[in-house]
Amino acid sequence: MAEVPDPSDPASQLNRELIASLSHADAIYITGEAGSHCVKATTEHIADHIDPRKLVLVTDCMSPVTGFEAQYLDSRKRCSAAARALPRRPKCSRNCWPTRRTNNDPCRPQPA
Repeated sequence: MAEVPDPSDPASQLNRELIASLSHADAIYITGEAGSHCVKATTEHIADHIDPRKLVLVTDCMSPVTGFEAQYLDSRKRCSAAARALPRRPKCSRNCWPTRRTNNDPCRPQPA
């Protein structure tokens, strides 16, 4: 959905087919980089039409647009109250993606 929908442009309207498809999911993972803009708007649009407890925010790849840190933090607080947030992964101590992973690498899932 566009920030300012154009009544004469169906592509700028809410994608009801997508919302209907998402409504059948047990969990909806939302990810993206601009947590203060695109991710924020998308999350809000989906949460307006689907139970926000189904939403899982993947936050370890998200950041605010420079100058919008306060809006990002406010949005994260509001979304986290209803949605679930995945814990951040441990930081890699070196450039381990994708070819240099080892069994004791903190970025590699460990066997149970």
